[in-house]
Amino acid sequence: MSFYTSLTGLNSAQADLGVTSNNIANVGTVGFKKSRADFGDLFSSTSGAIGQGAHLKNVNQQFSQGSIEMSGNALDLAISGEGFFAVRPDLSATETVYTRAGAFSINNDNYVVDSSGQYLQAFPVSEDGSVIATGLTSAKSLQLTSAGGLPKVTSKIELGLNLPSDAAIKPTASFSPSDSNTFNSSTQMTAYDSLGNPHVATVYFLKTSNPTPAVPTNTWDTKLYIDGTVIAPTNAADSVLTFDQDGKLTAPIAAITYDPATLITGAIPLSLSIDYGSLSSQYSAPFSVMSLSQDGHPRGELSGMDVDSSGVVRANYTNGTQLALGKLMLANFDNPNGLKQIGNASFEATNASGLVDLGEAGFGGFGDIRGGALEGSNVDLTEQLVKLISAQRNFQANAKALDTSGTLMQTIMGIMN
Repeated sequence: MSFYTSLTGLNSAQADLGVTSNNIANVGTVGFKKSRADFGDLFSSTSGAIGQGAHLKNVNQQFSQGSIEMSGNALDLAISGEGFFAVRPDLSATETVYTRAGAFSINNDNYVVDSSGQYLQAFPVSEDGSVIATGLTSAKSLQLTSAGGLPKVTSKIELGLNLPSDAAIKPTASFSPSDSNTFNSSTQMTAYDSLGNPHVATVYFLKTSNPTPAVPTNTWDTKLYIDGTVIAPTNAADSVLTFDQDGKLTAPIAAITYDPATLITGAIPLSLSIDYGSLSSQYSAPFSVMSLSQDGHPRGELSGMDVDSSGVVRANYTNGTQLALGKLMLANFDNPNGLKQIGNASFEATNASGLVDLGEAGFGGFGDIRGGALEGSNVDLTEQLVKLISAQRNFQANAKALDTSGTLMQTIMGIMN
């Protein structure tokens, strides 16, 4: 029986050596989680108080946090805290794989995939990055699209400015855009048509009246030209800006809409509105543009990707736009040690792991997302080397016990002969 007892010790020590060696071998593997071999004793009621050796009960994963190091690659992702990334083997797969290895890249179809070609899963989002659907069935494979690079026609211009209160009155009848003496001030902006072509939009300002006891307001006439062609407002009265004696804009309150401008580029006629908003004023200061924005942009190319701490993925384009593509879906389990290892620092859910709990980064106990960073292995090399020496000595001791048992058996056989 002592032969068998020593043999079980050898097998256990060899298993311990194997687990420790595997940990050491993966000290540089991204997202790797070290293992620990758990052993139990063998005992038989028929042999009295003498045990029958040891056996390997199971190999447990240790899901402690690995060190996070910045990589500079926007597609590298790390989870600081609890949770796993969810990936799927292919676009039509229903099974989901879970991993902490965040070394992702882009495949030929612009999908975000891991080193094994598995597709990173995300929740669909609205334009502002808010999740609009959750659950495994709502998850989608994250793809960098060219949608944000498409041109967008300018439909609204927001303009905040100051018109000088001491400006001279300019007769509207004598206005000419080529003669600066016929208007007080002007400002230019770029508007884009449906094909992404830029057009120069110029607004001219002419002071038309000063306040009087009967009419205590100041008025300015505005004229809009696009590529040198005058564009009339839909309502002619809207072209006049009215300021009270405190310098506040009182009319028009709503945005001024203009008749569609026919363009020579073959694009859809350009329909614009200009909103002078609450920032426009008439004070004694010189003419100045305090704010100017428009909602159009030309065509752009995909230039990169950003991931914030909450897991919202946004694509960046060369035209200055950003497009929210999705929010990374994180997963967790009641018993992570019940997950089944399938290699490449990836796991599958089992009955022992319990049902998957899906969520968003930073909420419900899930960790934050670190973009441009990777979580390294949680293996402590010094600790594993000490365990390796211990396992080796354990193996040697059991081998010695086995050798001693053999010597005793030979001695007994010699006496019997």
